[in-house]
Amino acid sequence: MSAVDKVKQAGFMASFSLRQIQVDPEKFSKDFGRRFASIPGLGQLLSMASRRSKDAADAEASRLFEQGEFTQALHELPRRPWLKNRRSAYEFEIQKLRQIIEPSVPLHRAERVMHYLTNSLPHSVAGYSLRSHAVLQGMSAQGIVVEGVTRAGYPNVVGKLAAGATETVDDITYRRILPKWTRITSEHFQQDAVNELVSYAGDFGAEALHTTTGFENALIVSRAAKALGIPWVYEMRGAPEQTWLSKRPEAEQRQAAQSEYYRLAQQQELEACKQAAAVVVLSEVTKRQLEDSGVDPNKIVVVPNGVDERAFEESGSHSQLRELFHLPVDKTIVGAITSVVDYEGLEYFVQAFKYLDEEFVGVVVGDGAALAELRVLADSLSVADRVSFVGKQPASTIGRWYQCLDVFVVPRKDTQVCRNVTPLKALNAQALGIPVVASDLPALREVTGEVETYVQPENAQLLAQGIKQAVGRDGLPSIEWAKTRQWSRLANKYRELYLGAAW
Repeated sequence: MSAVDKVKQAGFMASFSLRQIQVDPEKFSKDFGRRFASIPGLGQLLSMASRRSKDAADAEASRLFEQGEFTQALHELPRRPWLKNRRSAYEFEIQKLRQIIEPSVPLHRAERVMHYLTNSLPHSVAGYSLRSHAVLQGMSAQGIVVEGVTRAGYPNVVGKLAAGATETVDDITYRRILPKWTRITSEHFQQDAVNELVSYAGDFGAEALHTTTGFENALIVSRAAKALGIPWVYEMRGAPEQTWLSKRPEAEQRQAAQSEYYRLAQQQELEACKQAAAVVVLSEVTKRQLEDSGVDPNKIVVVPNGVDERAFEESGSHSQLRELFHLPVDKTIVGAITSVVDYEGLEYFVQAFKYLDEEFVGVVVGDGAALAELRVLADSLSVADRVSFVGKQPASTIGRWYQCLDVFVVPRKDTQVCRNVTPLKALNAQALGIPVVASDLPALREVTGEVETYVQPENAQLLAQGIKQAVGRDGLPSIEWAKTRQWSRLANKYRELYLGAAW
């Protein structure tokens, strides 16, 4: 990429960031601040700008918007010049909840499929991007020609520069929609995405488009597919509105479930499933829910989360890896490798060490909004010397972190999103025969094959008991289950979907 193109990306990042601050400085500081802080000059400027104070009316509008009452927030927002961008953002969020998702033409056979993605490798390394990459690789291995296109502005919107309009990872091509820095409104983002997707898909010769939650992606892909006259498929990776609800204070969740955003976003997700030519879901739990909500069961395909064949391979001895990562060689290490967010229930993991003797130590690999509070909690419980928080680690080392563990925990809270969404993380532990202790929730039982130890959610004492029971347990059932979830096997489901056997 030329120096001029890099300057354009940097200019867009600055404009995007400043606009986000104008829309909601507190939210920007919380959600985006760390991503941009390392950019020379920009981090300091954004930090200063984000400290702008709000008056009472401004603050009330922000409160209502945060509670999911978008229309009420717009009515409360004062008509002042410096709030123009926030007003525009509120208006567009309201529009999206009511925009039409275009119906797909039928899917018969498609040998060339373009995926529209929220993010991707190498700039984002998490469950979403890892699954996307595995799906693309698996489809390619099955004889389907694939490419990925990421959302407008990505990766600039997460504070990173793309190497070019096209980036290749493991022979998978990712196209980037890189807006010019002057075009920064939400409406431009959406329309640019449609136009660029049509252009990329046309050049590629796409015979179908494939996208994932949230419904904002379906709004874009359904329009592009209509313009191209080809079918589109919707893959439900999660439930964004349920994730949003789970992050609300517990005392507010019942009211938040009746909010404008929650109700209409849920309707839009269901509408995307009804209008798509086919729907891919990650679990039988989700399939049953969609069937109960009126989605044609004949067009729902279950493709669970999977693991790469390399996940079964050990890359060093137990003790050597522990020494490499400065972990105790002679202790029982219990760990979580995860995004550190509230619904993961990691506070119960920390509390569990009150009920575990000195033989047990813990490690949390990952970063997120709940990390600071967990460190404070560990200090307050006097277990900080036994629970290590190592932050985000390079993707290339994650497999070795798993190999250091004696027990892997998934202590998710009993929330709607955790009952329904199947995470990827436990499968990597199972592939190595590491015992898993998980909250007793439908999604977690399904994704782990009901061969692990399950405990009542949100109970540190029972979690500790489960950890003790799991130590030294035979790992063969875990390995055998994980083998049924290898991507090389699961990719055949996409072959059936796109090459006609399923229809």
